[in-house]
Amino acid sequence: MLLVLSDAAGPYKAAADGAERALAARGVTVRRAEVGDINLLKPAGEETVVVAIGPAAALKLDGEMAASRPLVFCMVSDPRGLGLGTKREVAGVATDVPVSEQFGLIRRAIPGVNSVGCLYRGSSPRSVRAVELAQSGMAKDMRLEKVDIDRYPSVAAAIEALLARRVDVVWTSPDPAVFDS
Repeated sequence: MLLVLSDAAGPYKAAADGAERALAARGVTVRRAEVGDINLLKPAGEETVVVAIGPAAALKLDGEMAASRPLVFCMVSDPRGLGLGTKREVAGVATDVPVSEQFGLIRRAIPGVNSVGCLYRGSSPRSVRAVELAQSGMAKDMRLEKVDIDRYPSVAAAIEALLARRVDVVWTSPDPAVFDS
């Protein structure tokens, strides 16, 4: 089995470590690589299963593996929104939590929340879709204050603009157009 990590970040490494321990206990040989590794897939022909850990790995494998090979992934948010599953069979664990549940939790944790702020990129269809999902998942008496980062000279300026709106809470989504390492 080949585990391909999106990068060496702690959560991806922890997932790979856990998978390796569990698989080794079952006698499965595991090889690990990162997305940036040269010739990542040349030796992958030996492995019967290739698992992408994180979105960068899933996208790279989806683009480079033979279409006849299934793609297994974990720690990927909105796999369909990324385009996974259009070229091949995919299966995995998405990290998505329905926005209605997220806002319900916010309301339980902070009673009286009425205004929710968020950042997005108007130039990114995925980012725009995240904002639309947020709006549809909110209670009717809540309002979404959204700030398009593309309309500001920097992310810092967009954050200042958002906070100037005096929102009760700032909501973030796993949107790679907005948040990255």
